[in-house]
Amino acid sequence: MEGNMGKATLMIAVLFLSMALMVYLPTVKASGTIYIRANGSIDPPTAPIQRNGDIYTFTDNIYNESIVVEKDSIIINGNNYVLQGNGTGNGFELSNRNNVTIENVNVRGFDHGFHLYYSGIWYGNTVINNTIIDCNVGVYLRYCSNNFVIKNNITIIRHSGIWMEDSSNNTMANNIIRLLTGNHSFEGILLKHNNNNNTIKGNVITDCGDTGIVIIGGGQYNIMESNNVSNNYNFGIALAYYASNNVIQKNIVDNNDKDGITIQSQSNSNLIHWNNITNNKTPYFGAGGISIITECKGNLIYHNNFINNALPQAYTNWKENSWDMGYPAGGNYWSDYIGTDLYSGPYQNEPGSDGIGDTPYTIPEELYQQDRYPFISPIQWGIHDISGRNITLYKTIIGQGYNANINVTVANQGDFKETFDVTLCANLLYAGTPLLEDNFDDGVIDSSIWSSEVARVGYGIWKIREYGTSPPFITASEENGKLRLSGYGYSYYNYDRVLISKRAFSGAFSLEVEMTSLTGSGTGYGGGIVIVKDDFTAMHLIQSVGYWFEWPSDYRDFGYLVVESVIDGTPGAPPSPCGTGTPHLGEGQVKAPGPVTYPIKLKCIYDGINQFKLYWIMGDQTFQTTYISPETFDTYRIVIFADARLGEDYVDAEFDNLKLYSSHAIGTQTVTLESGASTTLTFTWNTTDFAKGNYTISAYAWPVLGETDTTDNTFIDGWVVVAMVGDINADGIVDIFDCVRIALA
Repeated sequence: MEGNMGKATLMIAVLFLSMALMVYLPTVKASGTIYIRANGSIDPPTAPIQRNGDIYTFTDNIYNESIVVEKDSIIINGNNYVLQGNGTGNGFELSNRNNVTIENVNVRGFDHGFHLYYSGIWYGNTVINNTIIDCNVGVYLRYCSNNFVIKNNITIIRHSGIWMEDSSNNTMANNIIRLLTGNHSFEGILLKHNNNNNTIKGNVITDCGDTGIVIIGGGQYNIMESNNVSNNYNFGIALAYYASNNVIQKNIVDNNDKDGITIQSQSNSNLIHWNNITNNKTPYFGAGGISIITECKGNLIYHNNFINNALPQAYTNWKENSWDMGYPAGGNYWSDYIGTDLYSGPYQNEPGSDGIGDTPYTIPEELYQQDRYPFISPIQWGIHDISGRNITLYKTIIGQGYNANINVTVANQGDFKETFDVTLCANLLYAGTPLLEDNFDDGVIDSSIWSSEVARVGYGIWKIREYGTSPPFITASEENGKLRLSGYGYSYYNYDRVLISKRAFSGAFSLEVEMTSLTGSGTGYGGGIVIVKDDFTAMHLIQSVGYWFEWPSDYRDFGYLVVESVIDGTPGAPPSPCGTGTPHLGEGQVKAPGPVTYPIKLKCIYDGINQFKLYWIMGDQTFQTTYISPETFDTYRIVIFADARLGEDYVDAEFDNLKLYSSHAIGTQTVTLESGASTTLTFTWNTTDFAKGNYTISAYAWPVLGETDTTDNTFIDGWVVVAMVGDINADGIVDIFDCVRIALA
């Protein structure tokens, strides 16, 4: 591995040596200069340019002259005439200009065809429908904002088609850039040094001597979309040296001599999706399709088609990148994938194919990175998005054993026709008999309900038996009508005190508990509730609602609603207040807006399928998030925990009033919707097998293949009371008041 790292470092140096030499060179004025003065006059007046108000039109070709624009808010129309230079200077010079449009000019033979400097700061300039030939740089922008370089034909360029430095919010769209000077030219589009929030869209970039599109030296939040980047002598698209938080989407990256896309040198958190990356020839940095090397992390690569690139099609020597969006959103299509599609589900162990391979696609070579959910067929670009709209209740009180109709409206907000299931559930809350209830007022922990254990909550509660013999540095007791978990941490790999329900439960549920206080000291301490799969050994930890104090000190006294997942014995990183923890299957966090007051109600509603609605209630403030589990919890146990991060850290947490209520599915229907369509389904709820009590009604639209936003697939709306027959006002008895209600109906 050290040899490969050394080789990669050397190749990076070679690749970007030429870029390091790309310094800004002062331009030399051509032999003659035409000025459009600030007062609107043309100097000299004999120049073949006709003025009509704020419109300036060429009337003939112009040779050996440059044009300097000193006036804002004008249009220069070249009328398809030629502006010819002698190989030096700038064709058009715009310094500190705003709202200037230059169109229909054939610009030839300059150092820079267009030179924009500190321009567009107040109102953008537009360079449109021009032909730029035989220049060192086609369009150069420095310290510029809000400009448009669109629909230009830029060819036979010796350096870069478009070169930008220290500029933001510019758009380069629908240009044809064919440098056609062999390996003597450089980049089609170059963003060098701190270029942010720019859009590169719809360009055709071919035959460049180096790379089609390059962002180097700190460029962030740039979008590269719908470009055709093909047949270039080195790479298709390159991000290097702190080029982070950029988006590469809907591009065709084809037949480039080296890696189709390369990401290098601490370029982090870039999104690469919906691209066709095909037929790229030589794995220069380790892969024909995409290479990610040298301290790059947080990059997300999904829903791309990698087809017939030189093998391997992907390579990384840094581990903290993601190659899929989980299930059922999926990963990428790889033409060299040799797996089968006989099964479905997050573990690909359920009967029936689903369009996703049954085994992961491995990214070579040292770090065992995987696309866990590779597609079997090429991906069609677009959004898959199913959502719930509303639930309509026709009755709010139902006699036990009677029927009620409930309407559910769902919509297809994506780009494709979709077929999916909708499940309606009734969730019993605050009434009836809880499945589990403890007010912690016995003076001792009820051993018929709880098992008190020591475990590493953040690293694998399913291994409870393995860690159960560790020293109990945190103790559990009932004091003053509360459950108290208090004590010191054990080590960095801390052991937490947990209470685990002895009984396993199944089906949908609603769970709530009050955290009445939390104090502590040190770098980190906290507590909360956990829903854990029954067998402890298989898969899940969901730290479903956790309240944490975390370092650094400026995050103290703030609460966090935390979701953490562990799968197949591989734990994710512990949660962190800054959101930098990266659990194996994702996390959701909500930060309270100020210091915490008590009590805090921690609440979790599980739909019985795979979605958790998590609530963190403090006074009249409610914070919430949604977590999608990678599989159904067939059976589960309830866990209460307290945690101190390090050995010298202390925690003292108190809990009260834990209640767990069951929920039941009313029914499931299958629906097919065209893109943009919605429909209303009618469910009939027969309440015969439902206990009397107060129910909330929830619906769940099952995610479709390729869906990434599932936060709106579950929706909860309305209350229904299932009462004894004749109890019209749902007060728990049948009396004269019910007769009055009937008489007045």
